[in-house]
Amino acid sequence: MNTPEKLKVEFIAHACIRIETQHSVVLCDPWFSGYSFNDGWRLEPVPDPEKINLDNVTHIWISHEHPDHLHFPTLKAIADRIDTTSVQVLFQETNSEKVFNALDGMGFTNHRVLRHLELRPLDEQMDVFVYSHRHLDSCLGIIFEGKNALLNVNDTELNPHDCKIIREKFGAFRVLFNQFSIAGFEGYFDPEEMEANRMEVLDKMVQHHRNLGANITVPFASYMSFAKTDNHELNQFANSSLQAKAYLESNGCQCVLIEPTSGGSALNDISADDATDYYRSYYDNRVLEVNDVESVPIEDCMEVFGHRTEVWKAKTNPFIYGKIREVTANIEDLQICATLDFQHCQLLIREDLSPMDCDLRINSQPLYQAFSTLFGIQTLGVSGRYRFKRRVPSWKLVRIISSLSNAEVFLSLRGIVNLQTIRWAWNRRHGLLSQIRQQKERFS
Repeated sequence: MNTPEKLKVEFIAHACIRIETQHSVVLCDPWFSGYSFNDGWRLEPVPDPEKINLDNVTHIWISHEHPDHLHFPTLKAIADRIDTTSVQVLFQETNSEKVFNALDGMGFTNHRVLRHLELRPLDEQMDVFVYSHRHLDSCLGIIFEGKNALLNVNDTELNPHDCKIIREKFGAFRVLFNQFSIAGFEGYFDPEEMEANRMEVLDKMVQHHRNLGANITVPFASYMSFAKTDNHELNQFANSSLQAKAYLESNGCQCVLIEPTSGGSALNDISADDATDYYRSYYDNRVLEVNDVESVPIEDCMEVFGHRTEVWKAKTNPFIYGKIREVTANIEDLQICATLDFQHCQLLIREDLSPMDCDLRINSQPLYQAFSTLFGIQTLGVSGRYRFKRRVPSWKLVRIISSLSNAEVFLSLRGIVNLQTIRWAWNRRHGLLSQIRQQKERFS
């Protein structure tokens, strides 16, 4: 598969790559500095701001709403450096306008919705498509002068059926950019399970490489560390890009590492610029930064918990919502034990409880964050800033309700059987059922 050298790719940081043709420059998922996921993740390595090339950017593609991909501080910094009216933001079709509404406030008012599997031209040479995955993620396909050049897989955990759909419609892709380390946590700290999760990510990379017929996989979208005292122990289960490269190559898959802000390479020459030595030096000299946790008054936690659960209860089928059981929590920094009563929408202080008897150990700030925003429960899971003493089956239901609510899909007859949701499901019909089965297996 020969792709013309007029297509140039530059890795900037984490999940951000710069794709350049003679006519367009697409910036993907920019996150250039600082933290995300309630300050639970720290970006590293941090790119040299003087080397970040924003010249002639015509498009910004956002894969999904997670803050390491939709990073508002970075987008605000970009808006200060470029003419936002000349940039078109690309985003997948969803049930909501909230992403575009938020971007409007920063001056990014030119939007373009990309529908699942629909090939759209960006310029005279380049066509793009998105493959939407589950309720949140999406990957971006780049077709250059009629040839399959690059697939930005990022966080999408494509199952074999997803890959089959992409292959049957578009063919194999020369280069994959793929996540290489853990990006979520169920709350139950089991070292054997965590190790299995770590290896599962590497196995998924191999599956993507083979199932999508790739020539080269580039590990990216996992250049971060867990940065708080209540989640830093998760770093021991994170893969390095060197480990990802070694695992891929041991399974017969060509893998290339790219140094941040190195100026970019023609896609045909990407393998000649392997940055293994750069990353070996980086990991050898890496110092993990760990920051203390903050505290939030218990009254504030009570208020946001009550408000969020009232909304969920009102918009969820009573039979389904009724399956959520109480969760007892040791709010460690405040030295308070409490009950999270989802049925009565109350967070109740429990002086009769011992910290050792509680289901959950958490600090007040991540507890507050979990219920203060639509995406708070997702942020809690990805940041890993909580620990369950024992498995609490109904917490999975909390996560599902929260995640769907953030996507403005509600587990009720009215929430599912409406024109907007039906239209969304119809446009996503290719692959949606297999993704639902995949998610069901994940939660079970």
